[in-house]
Amino acid sequence: MMHRAARPYDPQGLAIRLAGPRAWPACLAIDDGYTTSRMWQAVPRSLDDPAGGLALTTSGSAEDAPFSVTFQPLRLPRPVHESGLYTLRLPAARVASWEAAGCMLIIGPPPPDPAPDPGDDPDAEPPAPVVWGYVACNAVPGARLGWIAELTVAEDHRRQGLGRMLLDAARAWARASMQEGGGDGLTALMMELSPRNYPGIAFCRREGFHFAGYTDYTLVGGDMRLFFIRPTD
Repeated sequence: MMHRAARPYDPQGLAIRLAGPRAWPACLAIDDGYTTSRMWQAVPRSLDDPAGGLALTTSGSAEDAPFSVTFQPLRLPRPVHESGLYTLRLPAARVASWEAAGCMLIIGPPPPDPAPDPGDDPDAEPPAPVVWGYVACNAVPGARLGWIAELTVAEDHRRQGLGRMLLDAARAWARASMQEGGGDGLTALMMELSPRNYPGIAFCRREGFHFAGYTDYTLVGGDMRLFFIRPTD
C-alpha cells in the first residue's frame, strides 16, 4: 500500500527552487496521470427553451437565439485512470518545453548541508535534487497573464498541500518584477484542463480559479479543454 503523510507537510521542511538540467530526470520520472470516478460533461442548451426554465425574449430570428453550454458532473460506472504527459509526450519534447518556460519551479526536501567534507572531490557535481512536484509557467505580457503549462505532484505526495505551495510560488513569480526574475506584474494565472480531470478541476476551484471558457477540439480528434483563471493578488 502506498504510504501517505498523516498531515500536510511542514513548509519549513520543504524547499521550492528554480529547476535546472540536473532536475529534469527526476521531473520526467513523475507520472502526472490520475484516477477519477467522475468527470464534467458538456450539455448544450438553448436559452430560449421554456422547458429548461431559461426562456428569454428574442427577436424570433433563429440566428439571434441565445445559447449556452452547461457543464455538469457525471459519475462514471467505475474509476478510470487517465494518462498524462508522462505517457503521452516524448521526454525530449517535455524537457524542451521546460527549458523554454518563463519559470520552472520544483518542490522537495531541502538540499543537503553544503558544508564540504575533507575527503570530497572539489570537482564533483552536487547530487541531483529530489523532486516531489513541479510547476512550469509562461508569461503572456500583452494579456498580463501567467499561463500554467504544467502543475504536477508525484502520486505518493498528493493531497498534502504541495500543489498549493507550488501555486503560491507561481503567483509570487507572476507578480515579481522582471529585474527580480519574475513575470513583471502579471495580474492573473490561467490553466487549461480536460473535463475528465475531475481532481485537477476540483483543486483549481478550491484555490480560487474561476471557469473562463472552453475550446472544443473533438472535430479534429482531440479533446475539449476547459480554461480556469484567478487573480495573482
